[in-house]
Amino acid sequence: MADWLFEVHPHVMDMSAFNAVKDKNALRYTAFYQAQKVRDSAKPRASVALCGFKKHNNKTVQCSPPTADIEPETPRTREPPRTPRSDGAARRGLVREPIDTLVKRFWELEELPSAPIHHPDEDECEDFYTSTTVRDPLTGRYVVGLPFKDDVYALGNTMDIAKKRFYCLERKLESSTKLRSAYDDVIKGYIAKGYIAPAPLYDSNDPVPIYVMPHTGIIREDKLSTKLRLVVDASCQSSSGKSLNDLLHSGRNLQGDLFKIILNFRLYKIAMTADCREQFLQIVMREEDRRYQCFLYRFNPRDPLVLYQFNRVCFGLTSSPYHALRTVRQLVEDDGAMYPMARDVVLSALYMDDVAFSLPSEQEAVTTSLQMVDLFKGARWDLVKWNSTSSKVLDVLPTTHKLPTEVEFDRTVNKVLGLHWSTRDDEFYYKIKIQKDVPCTKRSILSTVARLWDIMGFVAPTVVYAKMLIKTLWQLNLDWDTEAPTHIVKMWKQYCDELPALNELRIPRHVGVTENCEVTLLGLSDASLTAYGAVVYLHVGSPAGNIVRLVCAKSKVSPTKPHSIARLELLGGVLLSKLLRTVHDNYTERIPIKATYAFLDSKVALYWIKSSPHRWQTFVANRVVQKTENISPDNFYHCAGTENSADILSRGVTPEKLISHPLWFHGPPWASLHPSQWPLKTLDGQSIEDIPEEKVLTHALCTSTKHDAFPFGIGGGWSIYKDYKSAKME
Repeated sequence: MADWLFEVHPHVMDMSAFNAVKDKNALRYTAFYQAQKVRDSAKPRASVALCGFKKHNNKTVQCSPPTADIEPETPRTREPPRTPRSDGAARRGLVREPIDTLVKRFWELEELPSAPIHHPDEDECEDFYTSTTVRDPLTGRYVVGLPFKDDVYALGNTMDIAKKRFYCLERKLESSTKLRSAYDDVIKGYIAKGYIAPAPLYDSNDPVPIYVMPHTGIIREDKLSTKLRLVVDASCQSSSGKSLNDLLHSGRNLQGDLFKIILNFRLYKIAMTADCREQFLQIVMREEDRRYQCFLYRFNPRDPLVLYQFNRVCFGLTSSPYHALRTVRQLVEDDGAMYPMARDVVLSALYMDDVAFSLPSEQEAVTTSLQMVDLFKGARWDLVKWNSTSSKVLDVLPTTHKLPTEVEFDRTVNKVLGLHWSTRDDEFYYKIKIQKDVPCTKRSILSTVARLWDIMGFVAPTVVYAKMLIKTLWQLNLDWDTEAPTHIVKMWKQYCDELPALNELRIPRHVGVTENCEVTLLGLSDASLTAYGAVVYLHVGSPAGNIVRLVCAKSKVSPTKPHSIARLELLGGVLLSKLLRTVHDNYTERIPIKATYAFLDSKVALYWIKSSPHRWQTFVANRVVQKTENISPDNFYHCAGTENSADILSRGVTPEKLISHPLWFHGPPWASLHPSQWPLKTLDGQSIEDIPEEKVLTHALCTSTKHDAFPFGIGGGWSIYKDYKSAKME
C-alpha cells in the first residue's frame, strides 16, 4: 500500500511508513501523532507519527506530545485514540524494531521495579494451564493449549487478508535474493524440525473456525546465529472484527526483573551467562489448537499457496511469553528437586530466554552449570552460548555450547548506547553507534535518546542531560520535523560528538564481595530546578582494604509544574529511599548488609524527613511517609554539596565531563574510609528558622450560652421539630 501511495501521491514521498502500534500501553509513553498536514488539494492526508505517517484519507489524527519524565500523577493531555489495524510491517515485508517500542522500553527501564498488579484473568489463565498442560512421557516436552478468554467462535475469516499480506511480503522477497533465501531457509528449517507442517484439509462446513495469520520476518543484525526470525501477526482482525490475540489470555507477567538480575550478576566473583535455544519452539501445542496457528507460504511464486500450521508455540501470540516462562517454572517444579542448585538460580536469574548469575566459588559454579544443562535437557531445551569468568567452568561444557568473550545485555536493535560485558577483563563497557549528519529535530533527538540503554544508571548523568533537552523541545512546542533553535542544535551536536567517548569507559562487573567481608550501602541524592536523582554505592571492607563500587543510579526530569528546590530535594530523597530499599532487599538475601546510609545536601528536606509527617502539608507529608516506608529516617544524614556525587545527576553533564568526573564512579572522598570515619552529620540540636510547608494550626475559642438564646441551634432545633410534628399530627 505504501508503494501505491508514493506512486499516486508523490507529495508524501519524503515520509517513511511506520509500524502500527500493537500495544496500547506504548501510547502512554510516546504520544504518537502530531497534527501535521501533508497533502495537496483534494488528495489524501497523512499525519506525522513518531516512526513515519499514517494515511487517513481526509482526516488527520491529532494528539499532544508526551509530558516530561516526572511523577506520573496527572497527564497533560488525553490519551491518543487507538488506530485501526494497518500493519506497516507487512507493507515493508521485513522489518526492524520500531522506534515506539524503543521509546516505551526506555521509559520503562528508567523506572524502578514495582510489585505487579494482580488481575482476576491471571487466575483463570493459570487454572487453564495447570488443568490442560501435560508432559510427553517419551520426549519430556510439555504440551500446552491456547488459553482462550472469550468464545473462539467469535473469530471470523482471515484467509483473504492473509493472502493479500503474503503477496505483499512475496513481492519484497522477490526483490532481494538474499532475503528470499533467508526466509526460505527459516521455513525449511522449521519443517525439518517438525515445528510446522502442512495443515490438514479442514472441513469448510465445520463451525469451529481456523485462523490464518499473516507473518513477516524480524531482522536481528545483532544475532550471532539466525539473523531473521519469523513472527506471526495474531493481532490481525478477522472478518468479525476480532483477532486471535483479542481472545487469548496474556497470563501473569513472569518475566524476571533485569535490574535485579544484573544486581545479582555483579555480586560474586564467578559470573556466568547462557541462552535457552528456541525456547518457544520446544513447547508443543496441543493438536486441537493448531488450527488457530495457520499461515500461508510458498517457495516459488509460480506454485500454489500452501497452508501450514505451527505444531509448537510460536512468536506473536499474546499467550506465548507466558507459555514459555510458565513452562520453565513447571519444569523447575517437576524436576527441580533433582537439581537443587540449578533450581535456585533459574528462579532468580532467568530473563526471557537468558540466564545471568554469579556464585562465590568455582566449584559451586561448575556444579550449578552442569545441573542447569541437565535440568533444561529434560524438557528438550538446550542451554547454549555459555560464557564465564572462570575457564574451569567452561572446560566442563561442550565447545558448541560456548560463546565468544563478549556478552550483550540489551537486545534492542540499532541502539545508540548498549551495555556489554567482557569476560576477559570482567568489565562492563559501552558500544556507541550513532548516525552522523542527522537533522536536529524533535523526532531525531527522541529517536536517539530512546536508544540510550542504561538500566543500571552507570552513565545516568549524561542520559539525564539528553532528557533535559527533550523536555526543552516539548516546552518550545515544536513540530516533529522542525529544526530546533540554534542553541539546542549546538548542545545536541556537542552531545552527539562526545558520545563515542563512552567507548573508553570501563566499569568493574564484580562489586568486590568476598568471604568474611563487611558490606555497607551508601546512597546520595540531589536536585535542581531541572532534574533530580539518586545514586547508590557498595562499600566493601576487608583485611585487604576498602572497595567502593557504583551500583546503580536513577534520574528524573523535574516536573513541568514549578516546585521549590526543597520539594525537589525531597523527591530526590524519595527516589533514593526506593533505590536503597531495592538494592538492600535484593542483596540481603545473599549477603549480610551491616548498615545503610543516605545523604542529602538539603537541610530543609532532611528536617522534614526527621520530623513527624503530621506537621507538614500534604505534598511533603505524603513523601515523608513514602521514605519511612523504605528506610528509617535515622539513616538519613547531611553532606556538603561539594561532596555530593549526585550533584551531576541533577544538572546533567556531557559524556566527556562524566568520564573525568572526580566523584561519580567512586563516591565522596571519604567513601573509601571505614564507615566509622564517615562524617555523619544530623540536625540534632540544630534549629532551622522559617521551615516551609508546615501546617498552620488555627485555635478557636468556644463559649457556651443559654439554650433559648439560639432557638435553632443544635439543642433547640430538635425540640422545635418535635413540637412541629406533634402539632401536625393533631
